[in-house]
Amino acid sequence: MKIAHGKAKGHSLRKPLIPDFSTTLSCNRQQIFELVEKNTHFDFKDKIGLDLFAGTGALGIEALSLGAKHVDFVDKHPYSIEAITHNLNHSYFLGKGSLKKEDVLSYITENYQKYDFVFIDPDSTYTQTPSVIRALINKMNIHGIIVLRLIRPFTNSFYPFRTLSQTKLSFGFITILQN
Repeated sequence: MKIAHGKAKGHSLRKPLIPDFSTTLSCNRQQIFELVEKNTHFDFKDKIGLDLFAGTGALGIEALSLGAKHVDFVDKHPYSIEAITHNLNHSYFLGKGSLKKEDVLSYITENYQKYDFVFIDPDSTYTQTPSVIRALINKMNIHGIIVLRLIRPFTNSFYPFRTLSQTKLSFGFITILQN
């Protein structure tokens, strides 16, 4: 698994040592970033982001590679934190990322940072996605985007977010919301 865009293109990413761990493959990440470009014309340069259920940190590191200023990575699994630390260091972005070993909802509700972009990529058993979106309402900058990957379509009912696109891909549905 490698970074597909930007300054760190081609750098390998380490996967956490978690049984049955599934990651967003390079080709899938490329499709996600192409959807973001096509549907939002969002430029990651100098933006602040949040990678929830970060796993390998691949989505956030991809954004850093495209010029993001900083990304907070949140995952509660210690093996994920180890993998993200390795991947940030290996791609030379260690100083541009903060790692939080914490429950996603706890982190969002206790954190006062505002974000330009958020990646949400929970495992298929996670049931609190609507609560995560609701908690992000006051955490997003104007025109900020949320990129959500789920195995089923997401119905957005959270003002002020509007759905820019929802696309079915081989690995699930990608929904892009904007503040």
